[in-house]
Parts: sequence; C-alpha cells; structure tokens
Amino acid sequence: MIVNSFKIQNSQAKDLRPLSSERPSKTDSALTINRFHSQIETSFYSKTFDTNSKNNTKSNIESYSEYLTIRFGISDSSEIQYIFDGVSFYKKTQNQNIYYNQTGSSGEKFIRLKHNILGNDEGKIGLAVTPFFKIDNAQDRLLRNDLRGGIVAPFHYKLSDEITIGGMYQINYYKTSNSLKKNQYVGFVNSYYISKSFNERLSSYIEFYSLKTFSHNKFLRNYLDFGTNYLVSKNIKLDFGINFGLSESANDLNYLSGITWRF
Repeated sequence: MIVNSFKIQNSQAKDLRPLSSERPSKTDSALTINRFHSQIETSFYSKTFDTNSKNNTKSNIESYSEYLTIRFGISDSSEIQYIFDGVSFYKKTQNQNIYYNQTGSSGEKFIRLKHNILGNDEGKIGLAVTPFFKIDNAQDRLLRNDLRGGIVAPFHYKLSDEITIGGMYQINYYKTSNSLKKNQYVGFVNSYYISKSFNERLSSYIEFYSLKTFSHNKFLRNYLDFGTNYLVSKNIKLDFGINFGLSESANDLNYLSGITWRF
C-alpha cells in the first residue's frame, strides 16, 4: 500500500516504524513490519460493478474481508505474508435477467515473502522485492484467477515529510487449466502514485495502475484510484478507496473500506 508519513511519538512507539500497509491502494508498500511483530489488513466491505457492452451483461461482486492479509516480521528487513481473498457474493445479469447468482464463495490464497532493500529505517528512497505464489484456488469457478505466482518490486521517494511519490513493477505468471503448454503466459503491472499527509493522522493518494498481457488471453486493465487513510492509534489505521476503470476489460467501478491492525 501507499507509504504513510504518520509519526505519532511516544515511549511505547519509539522502537516501531510508522504504520505502513499494503492497502487500500493496488500499489504495495516498500516497507516491512518490525521483527517478530504481526499485522492484519483486510477490507470491511468491497463492491465492484462492471458492464460488458459486447454481450449486454452486467455484474456486481460484494466482498467481505477482501484480500485478508496476515503479515509476520521474520527479521528487521523481511516478512512472510498469507493472503486470503475472503468471501464474495457474485451476481451477473443479461438483458435484465439473472443468469448467474452465487450466494457466497471463498477466494484464492497466496503466500508472499517480502524483503526490504532500502528505506525501512532511514533515507528518502524505499525499495523492496516480493516473490509470491498461489496455494489454493477460489471455490467458485467464475471467481477464480489463472494467476499462479510472480514477483513484485514496490518503490518510493519522499519529496518531503508530507509528500511521497512511488510505484510498483510486477511480473505475473498465469496458467489455465485447459492446457499445460499453450495456456501459459505472463502479465506485466506498472503503477504510480503520489500521496500526501495532511496531519499526523490523515493522508490521501491518487494512483494509476495498469495490468497487461501480450500472449494468450490478451487484455489491458487500466485504473485511476483514489484513497484516504486515517490513523486511529499508532497501531490501527482505517482506510477508504474508490477505483475507476479506464479500459474496456477493467471493472467499471470499485469502492472499498478496511482496517490495518499491528500487534
């Protein structure tokens, strides 16, 4: 998630880094959590709307605990993450008739290992690398993603105490269940953001995110995203985000809210 510049100082927090999360933006943070600490990040509620003009279909997905992420610091610069995509309620209509309605489905599960290279404790530049792989598919076939693994490289540069710019480059590996040979392909992600802290508790960001593939299942998904973070305490943060699809294959609209809790 976007880097936060929150720095509430007290004796209990002096050994902890400022709270930073992977949400609500699509761009990961370049920072890791402190050694032997844990952090839970999840959405309260997320809703996605999409319209396909080619076959006259409309869909919406309601999700709870979307991308529930459990992070554990295994060293001063490395952490392990378990990601579970929560429970989704999926409804799809065509010509105003419901032709698919899933009342609830558990999502996919991933393991990620994140290592910070720069910026954890000092300096204006932040850089990390995060390999990841899928360990389980979604229960519902319409909610499954062919993504099997990949590697992420988030980065940032602090222009000042209030303003940070950054982004993320990512390579995804996909493999469908139809063919072991022909249906393997890669996707590329690039995202860029600028975030601003208004005070010790409140910050916001604007982000451009793009995912594209060049082989099987070619598609381009571009988004323009906005979000806000509010620091309740040194270990708890609330967030809200809204994402707009800019390309035909991108979802039209998504809004979400969530929480980060460090302990």
